[in-house]
Amino acid sequence: MSIELTMPRLSDTMESGTVIKWNVSEGDQVNSGDVIADIETDKATMEMQIYDDGTIGKILVPEGQAVNVGTAIAVLLEEDEEPGDQPAEVPAQHDAESSPVEPVNHESTPAEPIVEGGVDPEPVRPISSPPPRQEGQQRVRISPVARRLADEHGID
Repeated sequence: MSIELTMPRLSDTMESGTVIKWNVSEGDQVNSGDVIADIETDKATMEMQIYDDGTIGKILVPEGQAVNVGTAIAVLLEEDEEPGDQPAEVPAQHDAESSPVEPVNHESTPAEPIVEGGVDPEPVRPISSPPPRQEGQQRVRISPVARRLADEHGID
């Protein structure tokens, strides 16, 4: 039974990829771990490895074409299969012409605060400044966290 090789998700933000270069041709014997293609993602160009042994039966996506993640890009024939054994109809593919990759809108609109139930958000309290130093007093060195804790507990 033939194995459909799909465009892998090579990064968390990857929605589509472009086959930059095929390192194999139809009919080539491949082993697990072989690099079969160079894929350009939204961030970098990465190598696509194969995880099964077999023969490349058909390359479905030509070099330079962008396709969505999960789209079939090639068919791998198992050891006992011949190129003529594969089904005449290859599973539906999504190429750049039939389903173009939508550009991402990077413009953002400012978020408005959500107020539920008609309750107004709590007003922001101003941060109090330390009391002025008196003559003859030395300034006590204290971290901001310690100062805040002291203020919360009423310690001078």
